[in-house]
Amino acid sequence: MFQIHSENFFSVIIYTVLLLVIANPAYPNKKEDSTYLQATELVRQAKTTATNSPQQSLIHAKMASRLLERFGQDDTLLPQAYFQTAYAYFMLGRTDSSVMWLNRILSLPDAGIKIKAKSLNLLCIDYRKLGNNQKASQMAQEAIAAYRSVNDSSGIMDAIINNAKVYHISGNNKKAMQLYMNALEYADGINNPVKVGFLYSMIANVYMDIEQPEKGKEYYRKAIQKLKFNKQSNRYADLLNNYGIVFYDEGMYDSALFYYNQAMDIYQQIGQTDAIAVSYQNIGITYVQIQDEKKGLRFLHKAQDIFKKLELPGDQASVNVDLGNAFIETRQYDSASFYLERALEISDNIQNTYYKKQALFALYELYEKSGNDRQALNYYKKYSAFKDSLDNQSMKKNLQELEVRYQTAQRENEIARLKNRELLDKAQKRLLIVGIIGLILVFGFALTVILIRRKKDKVIQHQRILMHRKEEELAKAELARRQAYEKQLERELEYKTKQLATHALNMMQKNKLLQDITNDIEARINSADCKSKEAMTEVKMSIKQGLNVDKDWDLFKMYFEQINKDFFRELKKMNNRLTGNDYKLAALIKLNMSIKEMASVLNISPDSLKNARYRLKKKLNLREEDNLNGVIRDI
Repeated sequence: MFQIHSENFFSVIIYTVLLLVIANPAYPNKKEDSTYLQATELVRQAKTTATNSPQQSLIHAKMASRLLERFGQDDTLLPQAYFQTAYAYFMLGRTDSSVMWLNRILSLPDAGIKIKAKSLNLLCIDYRKLGNNQKASQMAQEAIAAYRSVNDSSGIMDAIINNAKVYHISGNNKKAMQLYMNALEYADGINNPVKVGFLYSMIANVYMDIEQPEKGKEYYRKAIQKLKFNKQSNRYADLLNNYGIVFYDEGMYDSALFYYNQAMDIYQQIGQTDAIAVSYQNIGITYVQIQDEKKGLRFLHKAQDIFKKLELPGDQASVNVDLGNAFIETRQYDSASFYLERALEISDNIQNTYYKKQALFALYELYEKSGNDRQALNYYKKYSAFKDSLDNQSMKKNLQELEVRYQTAQRENEIARLKNRELLDKAQKRLLIVGIIGLILVFGFALTVILIRRKKDKVIQHQRILMHRKEEELAKAELARRQAYEKQLERELEYKTKQLATHALNMMQKNKLLQDITNDIEARINSADCKSKEAMTEVKMSIKQGLNVDKDWDLFKMYFEQINKDFFRELKKMNNRLTGNDYKLAALIKLNMSIKEMASVLNISPDSLKNARYRLKKKLNLREEDNLNGVIRDI
C-alpha cells in the first residue's frame, strides 16, 4: 500500500516544466492578436444590439464566430460568439437555428460552466416553443445544476422560472406554483425588482388558470407596479398581454384590445416576431367575440402565417383551434372543420394533449351545431376517450414519480457510500506520505510496519468486498420485490379506474338515450289519438322511473369507493346532513367531469346542476372565493 511508483516522479517533473513554460513572459499572448481584438469588438456589438436590433446582432455574432474559428485557438470568447448568434436567432423567432448554435456551445470542451448554463437555460425556452416539454424540463434541470455548481443565484432563479413555465404549459399548476414561489425567494434575496414583477405576473397566470381571478388580478397589479419603470421590455409587454386576457375572460373586450395593442407596439419596437404573432392571435379572437369576424379572421391569419414561417408547431395548433372556433361562430362549417382537423393533426405530431383536447371538443360542437348528430357523437366519443386516457396517464405519472423518488434515494445512498470510500482513500494517501517520511527516517522500522499493515489491509479489503457484494444482492432483491409490488398496484388501480370511467359513461349514455326517447314521446303525444296518448304516457312514466333507478348508482359507488376509500366519510365529517344527490355530485366532481357531463349523468339541466353545486358549496361551509372543484379533489 505504501509503494512509490517511479512514473509519479516523472509526471511531477513534466507538469512542473509545463507550468514554467506557460508562466514564461515570452509565452505568446493571443489577446494581442489583431484578429482576436476585432472578434472581441464584434461580440461586444452583438451583445449591445441583441434586444433592440436582433438582425444586426446576428450579423456581428456570426462574423465574430467565423473569425474565432479561423483564429484556431481555444478561448472563452468563441462560446460567447456562438451564444450571441443563438440569442439573435431566438429573438428573431428562428427557434431551430437557435437550438443548433446552443448545442455547438455544449459540444465545446473548453466552454465554461456559466456559458453552458446560459445555453441550457435558453435551450429550455427553445424546446418549450417547439412543443417538446419533456426536453425543455430536462434542459432547465441541467441548467439549475450547472448554476448551483458556481453558486449563481440569479442563474438558478432564471432556470427555475423556465422550468415552472414548462410545468404550467403541461397543466401541472401545483408544481408550477411551487417553482414560481421558489424563484420569488431568490429574486427577493438578490433584490431584483424587475424579476419580482415578472414572477408576480407568472403567479397571476397560474391563479387565473385555477379559477381564482381575484388573486390573479391582485398579482397582475403588483407586477405592473414593479415593472412600470421598465416599460420597453418584452417582460412588460408579456404582462400587458396577460392582463388583456383577464379582461377578455370577463367579457370586457374593449379593455382587452387596449392592452393587447399596447403589448404589440412594444413587441414591434424590439422586433420579437413570435410575440407579435401572439398579439395578432389575441386581437383576432377578441374581434371575433365583438362580432367583427372579418377583422378578427384577418388578424388570426396574420398570426398563422408568422407561426408557419417560424416553424412553431404548438402555436400553429393554437391558432388553428382559434380559427376553427371563429368559423363556427360565422357558421362557415367547412372552413371550421378544415382548421380544426389541422389543429388535431399538429397536436398529434407534437404530442400536445391540451390543443388536441380543445380540437376534439370543438369538432364535437361544430357537428352538433351543423345538425350532423352522427359525426357529433363520433367526436364526442373520441373526446371522452382521450380525456379518460389523460386521467389514467396522470395516475401513472404519480406512480412513476414515487418510483423515481425511491430510485433517487437509492442513488443518494450509493453516492454517500462512494464519498465515504473517497474519504477513506484520502486518509490512506495521507498515511502514505507519513509512511514515506518514516521510511526516510527509520527505514528498517518503517518497512516492518508497512508489511504488517499491507497484510491487514488485504484482509480488511477482502472482507469489505464480501460485505459490499452481500449489500448489493440484498438491495437488488429488495428493489425487485418493490417494483413487482408497485406494478401490481398500478395494474389494479388502472383496472378499477377503467371500470369506474366505463360505468359513468354508460350511465350518462343511458340517461341521455332515455331522455331523448322521453322528449320524442312528448313531442308525439299532442298529435296522437286518445288511446295512443294513454299508452305513450304510460311508456313515458316507465322511462322516467328507469331514470331514477339507483342500481346503477350503487354499482358506481362500489367502484368509486374502491379507488377513493375515505371520500364519502370525509364529506360526511364536513356536513353529516348531506343528501344522496350531494354525494353523487361530489363524486362526479372528484372524477373531473364537465358541467354538461355531470348534468347528463344526474339527468338534470346544466342550470340545475350549477344551482346544485352552489348548494353543495354552502353545505360544505366554503367561502365565496373558495374553489369547490379544488376542495373536493383534495379530499
